[in-house]
Amino acid sequence: MTMLSLTLTKYEAAINGLHDEVQFTLHMQDEILRLFPPVYVVHSGITRLVSSPNILDKPNKPIKTKVSIEPSMFLETDVLKFKDIILRWVLDLLKQQAEQTLEVSLETGEAVGHSFNFDLRNRNYWDAYIELLEKAPYQPLGYKPLDPEIEKRVKEIPQTPEQLQRIERIQQAKREEFLRTRRTRRLS
Repeated sequence: MTMLSLTLTKYEAAINGLHDEVQFTLHMQDEILRLFPPVYVVHSGITRLVSSPNILDKPNKPIKTKVSIEPSMFLETDVLKFKDIILRWVLDLLKQQAEQTLEVSLETGEAVGHSFNFDLRNRNYWDAYIELLEKAPYQPLGYKPLDPEIEKRVKEIPQTPEQLQRIERIQQAKREEFLRTRRTRRLS
């Protein structure tokens, strides 16, 4: 004979498992958040993200959301209402997480000196690209826009011969500096 349990541990475990699975799946579908797979953080307080050239200390911001659940949803096992609540709940949490991720990324970039204003309203794309090349560390594959639409529009903008020469000169100088200063290991 089975005993009636007054606690719903299996139910709670199933709900938590469903929530975790939905949140992970939606997290990995997000264009920005999938670059940073979920990691559980157990500590609280301030975390030092950057020490030089500028110090950047950031506290972990709690991500919160409120949902109201009707008792009838549980009593009648209304799956559609339950699905809607979980989706609203998880999407709200992921939206806050994406905003916080962008905020921390931008602040980290500014703290290490890699911030760049790519405002193209008053200047040519290629001039802005040249400025980016001068400021940013060397990338062997170059820098590409993230959005394919932007990349398509950029390819339609012709480069002047002077811009091409400047780009090649900057890339060559950065490449030589990179190769001269990179760390190598000798195998004996």
